Amino acid sequence: MGEIDRFDNIQVTAYNSDGQLLEFTARGFEARLIQHETDHTQGILLIHRLQPHNRRGSYEEMMPLRLEDIKKWKEAL
Repeated sequence: MGEIDRFDNIQVTAYNSDGQLLEFTARGFEARLIQHETDHTQGILLIHRLQPHNRRGSYEEMMPLRLEDIKKWKEAL
């Protein structure tokens, strides 16, 4: 797969399930996650964001590495 270019910090304006306005700054992983999920609401998938300069390999090649990353994140919590 590959690395997707994303903003490190984003200003978020949204509503919660009770209709209350939320405004905050998201940073780091939280900012990346919000951008990723917002893409899905617009029908954009990871493969649509990949650029030729940041592709690293096939799904089969990258999935074991991704699972290693997920394990490290869980251990860090």
